[in-house]
Amino acid sequence: MAKKEGVLSRVFRKRAEAKEREEKAEAEAKQAASLEASRKTKEEAAKVTAEAKKEEALKKAKAKMQAQKEKASEAMEEAQRKSEEARKKAKAKAAEIRRKEKAEKELEAMRKKVDEAKAKIADQRLKEKAEKELAAGRAKVEAARAEIRARAAKRTYTVKPGDTLSGIAKQFYGKASLWPRIHEANKETVPNPNLIRVGQKLTIPPAD
Repeated sequence: MAKKEGVLSRVFRKRAEAKEREEKAEAEAKQAASLEASRKTKEEAAKVTAEAKKEEALKKAKAKMQAQKEKASEAMEEAQRKSEEARKKAKAKAAEIRRKEKAEKELEAMRKKVDEAKAKIADQRLKEKAEKELAAGRAKVEAARAEIRARAAKRTYTVKPGDTLSGIAKQFYGKASLWPRIHEANKETVPNPNLIRVGQKLTIPPAD
């Protein structure tokens, strides 16, 4: 009986040990499965984190590219605006230069016209002055002629021995053939041109 109990005891013990080993193995398996699951979970989490980081990085890159694009667009718009302003300023400056050149040409043309007008006025004044001087000269000449004629009209000549009317005409007029003038002026006292008396006073008329 005691032997039988000992065998049973060994059997129970072996069964208990086997069960313990099974439980231990099961626990180890569960632990291993848990570790594997944890590892997979961590890998998945890491993968998700990596994807999330990648997505975040992609978003940041896209945002950066968009910002750069917007900045480049703004810079281009600013450059275009400045270019347009510069073009307008250049156009306005060119127009101002053209207006200035036109004004200078008009001013130069006006100056030429003024100079021409002054020259014409000066010429007119010179002409008027010359005409006045000429008229004054003519008046003086005419007065001189009149004085000469008056003096000539009053000229007398006293006949000298050997004088003839042709000789006297030659003396006063330079031509002997003009003696009839002297005879015409002295018909009352010299009826005969071939007979003049010494001491007789003759009137000598002007040559013209």
